[in-house]
Amino acid sequence: MKKLAVVLLVLFGYWLDGYRKFSDDHVRRFLVEQNLSVFQGKTETACEAFSDDVDVDIVDRQPAGHWEVQGGKEQICAYLRQAAASFVVLGARVDTAFDNVEIRRSGFPWRTAEVSYRERTTITGAGNGLPIPTMIAVSEDRMTLKRTLGGLRITRLEAKSRTRAK
Repeated sequence: MKKLAVVLLVLFGYWLDGYRKFSDDHVRRFLVEQNLSVFQGKTETACEAFSDDVDVDIVDRQPAGHWEVQGGKEQICAYLRQAAASFVVLGARVDTAFDNVEIRRSGFPWRTAEVSYRERTTITGAGNGLPIPTMIAVSEDRMTLKRTLGGLRITRLEAKSRTRAK
Protein backbone atom coordinates (compact mmCIF):
# COMPACT_ATOMS: atom_id res chain seq x y z
CA MET A 1 0.00 0.00 0.00
CA LYS A 2 2.87 2.38 0.83
CA LYS A 3 4.50 1.69 -2.53
CA LEU A 4 1.29 2.53 -4.34
CA ALA A 5 0.99 5.79 -2.38
CA VAL A 6 4.58 6.72 -3.29
CA VAL A 7 4.01 5.94 -6.97
CA LEU A 8 0.80 7.99 -6.98
CA LEU A 9 2.56 10.86 -5.23
CA VAL A 10 5.40 10.85 -7.80
CA LEU A 11 2.91 10.75 -10.70
CA PHE A 12 0.91 13.58 -9.18
CA GLY A 13 4.11 15.63 -8.74
CA TYR A 14 5.06 15.05 -12.36
CA TRP A 15 1.58 16.05 -13.52
CA LEU A 16 1.64 19.15 -11.29
CA ASP A 17 5.05 20.15 -12.68
CA GLY A 18 3.66 20.00 -16.23
CA TYR A 19 0.63 22.03 -15.23
CA ARG A 20 2.85 24.70 -13.63
CA LYS A 21 5.43 24.88 -16.43
CA PHE A 22 2.74 25.31 -19.07
CA SER A 23 0.70 27.82 -17.09
CA ASP A 24 0.05 31.22 -18.63
CA ASP A 25 2.29 33.03 -16.12
CA HIS A 26 5.20 30.62 -16.54
CA VAL A 27 5.07 30.63 -20.36
CA ARG A 28 4.83 34.44 -20.47
CA ARG A 29 7.83 34.70 -18.13
CA PHE A 30 9.73 32.29 -20.41
CA LEU A 31 8.92 34.48 -23.46
CA VAL A 32 10.00 37.67 -21.68
CA GLU A 33 13.26 36.12 -20.43
CA GLN A 34 14.00 34.80 -23.92
CA ASN A 35 13.53 38.27 -25.43
CA LEU A 36 15.56 39.99 -22.72
CA SER A 37 18.44 37.62 -23.35
CA VAL A 38 18.57 38.69 -27.01
CA PHE A 39 18.07 42.41 -26.39
CA GLN A 40 20.79 42.40 -23.72
CA GLY A 41 23.24 40.59 -25.99
CA LYS A 42 23.13 37.33 -23.99
CA THR A 43 22.67 35.16 -27.05
CA GLU A 44 24.20 32.01 -25.55
CA THR A 45 21.49 32.06 -22.90
CA ALA A 46 18.86 32.59 -25.61
CA CYS A 47 20.28 29.73 -27.70
CA GLU A 48 20.13 27.34 -24.75
CA ALA A 49 16.33 27.62 -24.83
CA PHE A 50 16.25 25.86 -28.23
CA SER A 51 16.44 22.08 -28.42
CA ASP A 52 19.22 20.59 -30.53
CA ASP A 53 16.64 19.34 -33.05
CA VAL A 54 14.64 22.59 -33.27
CA ASP A 55 12.81 23.39 -36.52
CA VAL A 56 12.76 27.13 -37.31
CA ASP A 57 10.91 29.12 -39.97
CA ILE A 58 11.09 32.92 -39.61
CA VAL A 59 10.14 35.61 -42.10
CA ASP A 60 10.94 39.14 -40.93
CA ARG A 61 9.82 41.91 -43.30
CA GLN A 62 11.48 45.29 -42.79
CA PRO A 63 11.42 48.60 -44.67
CA ALA A 64 14.84 47.87 -46.20
CA GLY A 65 14.13 44.25 -47.13
CA HIS A 66 13.51 41.04 -45.30
CA TRP A 67 15.21 38.22 -43.45
CA GLU A 68 14.34 34.58 -43.77
CA VAL A 69 15.65 32.01 -41.36
CA GLN A 70 14.92 28.36 -41.99
CA GLY A 71 16.71 25.45 -40.44
CA GLY A 72 17.78 24.37 -37.00
CA LYS A 73 19.66 25.48 -33.94
CA GLU A 74 22.71 26.72 -35.83
CA GLN A 75 20.57 29.01 -38.01
CA ILE A 76 18.45 30.43 -35.19
CA CYS A 77 21.49 31.09 -33.00
CA ALA A 78 23.26 32.92 -35.85
CA TYR A 79 20.11 35.02 -36.39
CA LEU A 80 19.90 35.84 -32.66
CA ARG A 81 23.59 36.83 -32.53
CA GLN A 82 23.16 39.17 -35.49
CA ALA A 83 19.96 40.70 -34.10
CA ALA A 84 21.50 41.17 -30.64
CA ALA A 85 24.59 42.82 -32.13
CA SER A 86 22.45 45.36 -33.99
CA PHE A 87 20.58 46.31 -30.80
CA VAL A 88 23.82 46.72 -28.86
CA VAL A 89 25.55 48.74 -31.61
CA LEU A 90 22.55 51.07 -31.99
CA GLY A 91 22.08 51.42 -28.25
CA ALA A 92 18.39 50.82 -28.85
CA ARG A 93 15.73 50.73 -26.16
CA VAL A 94 13.18 47.99 -26.61
CA ASP A 95 9.68 47.58 -25.22
CA THR A 96 7.87 44.30 -25.94
CA ALA A 97 4.34 43.12 -25.21
CA PHE A 98 2.86 39.66 -25.76
CA ASP A 99 -0.84 39.54 -26.63
CA ASN A 100 -3.32 36.80 -27.47
CA VAL A 101 -1.18 34.13 -25.77
CA GLU A 102 -2.76 30.71 -26.24
CA ILE A 103 -1.34 27.54 -24.73
CA ARG A 104 -2.50 24.06 -25.76
CA ARG A 105 -0.97 21.33 -23.61
CA SER A 106 -0.50 17.85 -25.04
CA GLY A 107 1.33 14.59 -24.46
CA PHE A 108 0.02 13.19 -21.19
CA PRO A 109 1.01 14.19 -18.62
CA TRP A 110 1.67 17.47 -20.46
CA ARG A 111 5.12 16.96 -21.89
CA THR A 112 4.65 19.50 -24.69
CA ALA A 113 2.57 22.57 -25.47
CA GLU A 114 1.70 24.50 -28.60
CA VAL A 115 1.97 28.22 -27.89
CA SER A 116 0.78 31.01 -30.16
CA TYR A 117 0.94 34.75 -29.52
CA ARG A 118 1.32 38.20 -31.05
CA GLU A 119 4.51 40.00 -30.13
CA ARG A 120 4.64 43.79 -30.47
CA THR A 121 8.07 45.40 -30.06
CA THR A 122 8.79 49.12 -30.11
CA ILE A 123 12.43 50.01 -30.76
CA THR A 124 13.53 53.55 -29.91
CA GLY A 125 16.63 55.56 -29.21
CA ALA A 126 19.56 57.38 -30.65
CA GLY A 127 22.27 55.37 -29.03
CA ASN A 128 25.95 55.78 -29.77
CA GLY A 129 25.33 59.03 -31.65
CA LEU A 130 23.40 57.27 -34.42
CA PRO A 131 19.89 58.66 -34.74
CA ILE A 132 17.44 55.86 -35.45
CA PRO A 133 13.73 56.27 -36.11
CA THR A 134 11.25 54.59 -33.82
CA MET A 135 10.40 51.21 -35.28
CA ILE A 136 7.47 48.92 -34.50
CA ALA A 137 7.70 45.20 -35.15
CA VAL A 138 4.60 43.02 -34.96
CA SER A 139 5.04 39.28 -35.12
CA GLU A 140 2.59 36.40 -35.20
CA ASP A 141 4.43 33.46 -33.62
CA ARG A 142 3.75 29.79 -33.01
CA MET A 143 6.07 27.51 -31.11
CA THR A 144 6.19 24.09 -29.59
CA LEU A 145 7.63 23.88 -26.10
CA LYS A 146 8.93 20.66 -24.56
CA ARG A 147 9.26 20.12 -20.83
CA THR A 148 12.69 18.81 -19.80
CA LEU A 149 14.51 18.39 -16.50
CA GLY A 150 16.40 21.60 -17.34
CA GLY A 151 13.20 23.58 -18.00
CA LEU A 152 11.32 24.44 -21.16
CA ARG A 153 12.93 23.99 -24.59
CA ILE A 154 11.70 25.29 -27.92
CA THR A 155 11.40 22.45 -30.45
CA ARG A 156 9.62 24.41 -33.20
CA LEU A 157 9.35 28.12 -33.97
CA GLU A 158 7.37 29.72 -36.76
CA ALA A 159 7.33 33.53 -36.86
CA LYS A 160 5.97 35.99 -39.40
CA SER A 161 6.83 39.59 -38.59
CA ARG A 162 6.63 43.01 -40.15
CA THR A 163 8.67 46.01 -39.01
CA ARG A 164 7.74 49.56 -39.91
CA ALA A 165 8.80 53.07 -38.95
CA LYS A 166 6.43 54.76 -36.55
